[in-house]
Amino acid sequence: MSALKEDILLCAHTHIPCAKEFGNKLFINCGSVGKPKIGRPNPTYCIMDITNSG
Repeated sequence: MSALKEDILLCAHTHIPCAKEFGNKLFINCGSVGKPKIGRPNPTYCIMDITNSG
């Protein structure tokens, strides 16, 4: 994560939702709207609203 110049890394490949901070970087895995791999069978997703002020 330290090699990334971006502040946020957003993915969903694993179908396992999570959010973790690594220093000043944020890793977000949105999970899956179809077939979650663990936990409840409810769909998970992310809505991000990014503005000029952060």
